[in-house]
Amino acid sequence: LEGFLKAQDRLGMVIVSHDREFLDRVCTKIVETEEGKTHTYPGGYTDYKRLKAERLREWRAAWEKQDREESELRNFINKYRSVDSQT
Repeated sequence: LEGFLKAQDRLGMVIVSHDREFLDRVCTKIVETEEGKTHTYPGGYTDYKRLKAERLREWRAAWEKQDREESELRNFINKYRSVDSQT
C-alpha cells in the first residue's frame, strides 16, 4: 500500500489513518482545515505537529503583544481623558 501511495505523487489524496509513522512515510504535505480556515504544512505528520505548534506559538505571541499594546493605549487615553476633564 505504501509503495502504491508514494507512486501517486502527482495526485492529491485524503488519507485517514491513526498510524502516525505511516503518515510520516507516505505524506509529503498535510492540509488542515480548522474553524473554516485551511493551513498547509510541508512534510509528514511529525513535521505537521512541529510546524503547527510553531504557528500557534507565533500567533499567541502576536496576540499577547497586541493585547499589551491595547492595554497601554487604553491607559494613555484614560490618563489624558481625566486630565483634560479637570481643566
